[in-house]
Amino acid sequence: MLQKAYQINPDDIAVNDSIGWAYYLKGDAESALPYLRYSFESQPEPEVAAHLGEVLWALGERDQAVDVWTQAAHLTGDKKNMARNAQTSRNHIARTFSENIGNNAV
Repeated sequence: MLQKAYQINPDDIAVNDSIGWAYYLKGDAESALPYLRYSFESQPEPEVAAHLGEVLWALGERDQAVDVWTQAAHLTGDKKNMARNAQTSRNHIARTFSENIGNNAV
């Protein structure tokens, strides 16, 4: 259904976001990235920023993920969103740190 919607209107931001998020949920972050990047660059909305940030994070582009979350929060002036994105970033950093500690344990 999403592919059909994309064929009809490939410039639709919501369709691109949905396709990108569906790819990500299926475990294909690489395929998700161009759809989400297009959506965010076209209209930097908090939900799209959250999705793009998650994909960037999954691809190891952690600085870019934080930048996207921060940019979206500043553009919308949404202090709640800023706090949520900061917390998401902290959670990812803590999880990554814990995983690296576990991988380096003797």
